[in-house]
Amino acid sequence: MVEYSKVHSKRILVLTTLSSFLTAFISSAINIALPAISNDFALSSIMLTWIPTSYLLATVVLLIPIGRLADLISRELFFKIGVTVFTLGTFFCSVSNSDITLLLSRIIQGLGAAFIFCTAIPILISAYDKNQRGRVIGINTASVYIGLATGPVLSGFVVDNLGWRYVFVFNYIIGLLIIFLTIKTLSHTSQKNFKITEFDFVGTLIYITMFVILFIGFSFIPKVTGFILITISIITFLIFLIVEKKVKLPIFDFSIFQNNRVFLFSNIAAFINYSSTFAIGFLMSLYLQNIKHISAKDTGLLLIAQPVFMAIFSPLAGKLSDKNEPQIIASIGMTIITICLGFLIFIDLFFSKILIVFLMSILGFGYALFSSPNSNAVMSSVKNSMFSIAASTLSSMRMIGQSFSMGIVTMVFSIILGTVKFATVDSLMLLSSIKLVLLIFVIMCFGGVFSSLARGSMHS
Repeated sequence: MVEYSKVHSKRILVLTTLSSFLTAFISSAINIALPAISNDFALSSIMLTWIPTSYLLATVVLLIPIGRLADLISRELFFKIGVTVFTLGTFFCSVSNSDITLLLSRIIQGLGAAFIFCTAIPILISAYDKNQRGRVIGINTASVYIGLATGPVLSGFVVDNLGWRYVFVFNYIIGLLIIFLTIKTLSHTSQKNFKITEFDFVGTLIYITMFVILFIGFSFIPKVTGFILITISIITFLIFLIVEKKVKLPIFDFSIFQNNRVFLFSNIAAFINYSSTFAIGFLMSLYLQNIKHISAKDTGLLLIAQPVFMAIFSPLAGKLSDKNEPQIIASIGMTIITICLGFLIFIDLFFSKILIVFLMSILGFGYALFSSPNSNAVMSSVKNSMFSIAASTLSSMRMIGQSFSMGIVTMVFSIILGTVKFATVDSLMLLSSIKLVLLIFVIMCFGGVFSSLARGSMHS
């Protein structure tokens, strides 16, 4: 472990906080920019969904393997690689001249994000004493919510006045600043006793193949090819389970779920929550801009309500879960999300802006009640020596859930809208697609409530 002075610790706090803002900002900002991107490149409805999905998929398939390698080699080195690759990908996004180059650039961004997600928090924690970690993690978490909140607003303003490319230019400038701070601040050491032959290359290859095949399969549904690919992905997952049980140092240790009911069901609840909520920003952006014909700037202002309520109430919910059962608080949050999505199913051409803001605010409140207590339950259910494993597992559930959320959208769009150019899609057909996705999300959330309740009590 690298030891840092107080000055360096503060610099580490700044650069890890900026990196968290960077990745959160682009994940929410891209939703507002999608209609403009679609018009520029004449994207099909399926290709439109792949702009955010490609980033998520690239992150998901590398999150666990890179996390394992970072622990074995050097977190500081991997963080440097991450911010450099992410910034390069952002630059390529800003100068992309076709849908394919933009898609490839988003994949490069996702690769960089995987390196950042695996290393930022561990580096931050290692730079501070135990009695200061809660404070700095809180600052880091706040930067995520600030990124999520400012993304739609700033993106809407930039898209309307400068064009969608400048959303990436803004991200690129912050990336360059982080690279500069990283060079000035971070040193790194390598693990001398690490043997590359100990790394689970076979499991990594199977893991990556499984997810790539699955999400390509979503794009081909309802064709037979889509169902064949999804079936192959399921078979690949079963092979992955068998292989991982036989490996000495597996990239994903499933044994952590055994005999730990709280950990198991808390992670299942997290997966369901992210699967049924992440794509809402994407869907509402399309609804407001392509069905209600609201400007990008006003769309961003309307959608800011959700992350603002998340930012306000998440710390309070987390504190509440220290003294009360996380099981109850998180389940209440999941119930609120389910009810809110139930109301959103009835959106139509005449839904009022006030009602949308109200529902997005309540959705943010419900998410806050779920997220912090659920994370508290996960981390409190394991010993201190397993904190890193528990944190990376929960991060994986988040990213896989987000990818599944967009995968569901891709599947529904493929069935209802097909491969026609998105700009020519009939408003009523788009509305039907959005309503069907929301219905699927409601059903999933309903199951998520029971998963949250099934974890059992912690304070008894």
